[in-house]
Amino acid sequence: MMLMRNLNLLMCGVLMLVFSSAVFAQKLYAEDGDKGRQIAQAVYDRPTGKTMIALTTMVLEGTGKSRTRQFYAYSTDNGGGEKASLIRFTLPADVADTGLLTQSHASGEDDQWIYLPALKRIRRIAADRKGGRFVDSDIYYEDLQDRKVNKDSHKFLRQEKLEGALCDVIESIPVDPKNSSYSKRVVWVHPQTLIPIRVDFYRDNADAPIKTLNVKKIEKIDGFWTVMETVIKDYKANHTTRIKSENIIYDKQIPNELFSDSFLQDPSREKTYRP
Repeated sequence: MMLMRNLNLLMCGVLMLVFSSAVFAQKLYAEDGDKGRQIAQAVYDRPTGKTMIALTTMVLEGTGKSRTRQFYAYSTDNGGGEKASLIRFTLPADVADTGLLTQSHASGEDDQWIYLPALKRIRRIAADRKGGRFVDSDIYYEDLQDRKVNKDSHKFLRQEKLEGALCDVIESIPVDPKNSSYSKRVVWVHPQTLIPIRVDFYRDNADAPIKTLNVKKIEKIDGFWTVMETVIKDYKANHTTRIKSENIIYDKQIPNELFSDSFLQDPSREKTYRP
C-alpha cells in the first residue's frame, strides 16, 4: 500500500536527505538485469515492521475551504504477501467511527470494506470503485491497497536530484490496464532509505499527471525509515490533501482479528490498541 507503507516524529523544515556521493546508490542494484524492476522490488521489500500503529491528521484544502480529519491507522504484515490495514476516523463528528478495512492477499487481489456509522453497516468497496476518492480526499481507494510488484512493468528512466538527494526515477505501467485506475506512475526513489519521495500519477495515457504525491518529512523510528508528512495535489480539481502522522508504534502485539469485519463494525473494540 503506497500510502500505508510510506502513504513518526515530525522533522523540522523540509526533507533533508543529502549524501556525500552517488556511489552508494549505484551499488544497491545489480549492474545487469532489469534495473527498473530491481528498484521496485527493493522498495516493496523495504523493512516496515510486522505491525504499525499511527495517529494521523488529514487536512483537505480547496475552493477556499480547509477541512481537518483525524484517524488511527493500523497495519500488519503476516508474510507471504498477506497484509491488512484498518483506518478508523475520530474527528470531526460527522465522520467519527467511520472505518476502512483493507485485506491484501498473496494472489495480488485486494478486498476492501467501509463501515458507515450512520447506517451501522458495512459496505464492500467494489473493484470498479478503486478510483473513487476516500472521504473526499485526493487519496483513491486503490492508493490504500498493497500493490504487488508483478502487477506492473517497471522501467528505469534516469537519476535525478530531488530535495538534495540523487534519486532513481522509474516508470511503472500496469500489466493489465483494467487492474488500475492509473495508466502509469513515475516514481522518484530515494536510494538509501528506499522511500518513494515523489510519485506522479497519470490517467488515460495523458502527457501530464493528474496528481502528484510529495513526501515532505521522514524520520527513523524504531530503526525503520518512516514517512511523517505527505502532500498530494490534484491538478484538475485544484485540491490538496496534507497528511501528518505521529505517535508511531512498530511491532506492537495486535491480534489478527483487529483486521476483521467484527472489529470494523465495533469501534469500541479497536480503542484498546490506540497509542
